[in-house]
Amino acid sequence: MSVTSGFYNSLNGDRKYNTVQISNLFDGIINDGIFMSIGTSMMGVANSGMSVNVGVGRAWFDHTWTHNDAVLAKTLSDSDLLLNRIDAIVLEVNATEAVRFNDIKIVNGTPSSVPVNPTLASEPALHQYPLAYIYVGAGVTEITQANITNMVGTASCPFVTGVLETINIDSLIAQWETQWSEWLTDTQNDTATWTADQRASFLAWVDQQRTDFVAWVTVLQNDMTAFQNASETDFITWFNNVKGQLSTDVAGNLQNQINAIIEQEFYRYHGLMSKQTDVVKDETGYVSSVVETSSDAISTTTFTKTDNVQTATTEIVPSTGTLNYTKTSVVTTTESGYAVAESFISTFKA
Repeated sequence: MSVTSGFYNSLNGDRKYNTVQISNLFDGIINDGIFMSIGTSMMGVANSGMSVNVGVGRAWFDHTWTHNDAVLAKTLSDSDLLLNRIDAIVLEVNATEAVRFNDIKIVNGTPSSVPVNPTLASEPALHQYPLAYIYVGAGVTEITQANITNMVGTASCPFVTGVLETINIDSLIAQWETQWSEWLTDTQNDTATWTADQRASFLAWVDQQRTDFVAWVTVLQNDMTAFQNASETDFITWFNNVKGQLSTDVAGNLQNQINAIIEQEFYRYHGLMSKQTDVVKDETGYVSSVVETSSDAISTTTFTKTDNVQTATTEIVPSTGTLNYTKTSVVTTTESGYAVAESFISTFKA
């Protein structure tokens, strides 16, 4: 049939028209696309979890209209654990006899380390128009707005702005890409400058630490040299003194030193040492301490008493050597008499 026309009233069924003929009425008046002025033009917006909302809008594709009068939530399949993929939300025009219906669906992409947009149907009776592409990263549990690339307004799914008019935003997207590229370049330059500054600061800090360490090692070496020289001088002095004592009559000098030590210990054993003893009493007349002072040591004995325990503690501070000594005697009254416990300790002088 080369010439068609309409519409006329039917007489006894002689004028019948199908949907294509009715839709052809709008050919040349409305072009295919999403109406820009209705609702939110079916734009995709992240919802929660793996859900994406498709906005309110109206479309005209392939001589058919589609109206979405409320926000429509579409839930994507779970993400792959290891690979990424790109899913598509599409407006599907299905003119097959078994369906004859338009719908908004999700077309799953193929998981891959480098995912690509899924292939959409483009047949005479089945056509899919992309409303948005969604990047589904490996292991994600939530889709963010940054993962959504809206295609409404592009050449593959243009805007209808009015009768006889459509618009696509490919040029606008190109402008956005240019602005993004410029921003990215500026950011990379700023990052490189900051990195260079931080590197220079770090190297300067390392150089200063190296200088400080060398100075510290030099001081330490000088101190060690001074200590070595002083120790060597002390040793030579001591050695010369000992050598003087042993150089002429070794046996005689040693015997004299032994005799002096024996004589000194004899005096100590028999108590023939000069000393002073001070006895201190408390307010009750009880002896609280005894202090013995001699040229060898200071010995202080203190006494304490409880109900059935008497304790005598003697602290001996020698005039020579590096140790002090403490003797403790504890006398405890028992049923059969007394029990005496003695202990001795030595401590380094302060």
